[in-house]
Amino acid sequence: MKTNGFPNSGEHGGRATRWYRLGAVSLVLAAWPAPMAAQNRLYVQGNDNNYHAVCKVGGGRPYIMENGRAVATNGNRFALKKIEEFLPVFITVSDEQVTSASMDLTAANDYHDNQFHYRAKFESADTLEDVFIALELEISNVGKRIYVYEIGHLEARRPKPLDVNLPTGQYQGAGQITIHLFVAGAEVLQSGMPEKYRQEQLDRMVAKRIGTIKPATPTPFFGSMPVYPAALQETGLKGKAVVTMLINAQGKVIDPVVDSASEPPFGEEALAAVRQWRFLPRVVDGQPVETRVSMPFAFDPPPPGGR
Repeated sequence: MKTNGFPNSGEHGGRATRWYRLGAVSLVLAAWPAPMAAQNRLYVQGNDNNYHAVCKVGGGRPYIMENGRAVATNGNRFALKKIEEFLPVFITVSDEQVTSASMDLTAANDYHDNQFHYRAKFESADTLEDVFIALELEISNVGKRIYVYEIGHLEARRPKPLDVNLPTGQYQGAGQITIHLFVAGAEVLQSGMPEKYRQEQLDRMVAKRIGTIKPATPTPFFGSMPVYPAALQETGLKGKAVVTMLINAQGKVIDPVVDSASEPPFGEEALAAVRQWRFLPRVVDGQPVETRVSMPFAFDPPPPGGR
């Protein structure tokens, strides 16, 4: 995919927004304001001056698709283009810190080496490949700058840290930062977004998929399988659990209960998982309807040394 240029394109690796100020004092920002941008696809300007979709980041360089394979490029001018919807994947962002500081480099104190520091941990319930982050900075007297960094492989339920410094030169003034998380080039849902916003996006994605289908039974759409209970990892037991739930017309899981479980922890893990799920609901005569379903789960113990 490529396009020939975007108005108001940013430069350099971007979802929820924070305000900051570049200056002589370091500060840590804690609160996420409510405004949110639409989901995006990240593009980089190539040697042909066209903008190409970024499919991954590695070794400090963005990759684009050429002739069916990912190819590294030296481009450092980036742009975010709004697209219709997110990839239905969720990443948790934790231990996040955003700081800025400056240091005088001349006796006359007329030049500052400003540093913008971003630190966080990223975790998913599923194993993900080609994860990267775009940090979109908007500085009052400069404009937008986009910085892209590789997160890479995320192993299921294992937090992975990222700690980066963004050199911002002489730029001074108030601004904001928006983070965007991508998997294989598609922006995903993440915990920095307000819960209401995430649910609205899932509502819209579900409605789009059931709008033209004929009669159908409920189908899982968003969510992860339950994890093997930590309390039983040393036992080597295989397990089963059955969870009954109501799936409403929006595909939301309502009042799930454990019908049976070979051991209580298996039921607890199954229940915790389905509470986060979203389904494509049952469709009757072209209309989504509520339905009650029972879903079985099987648990196999992890390999020695695994999780």
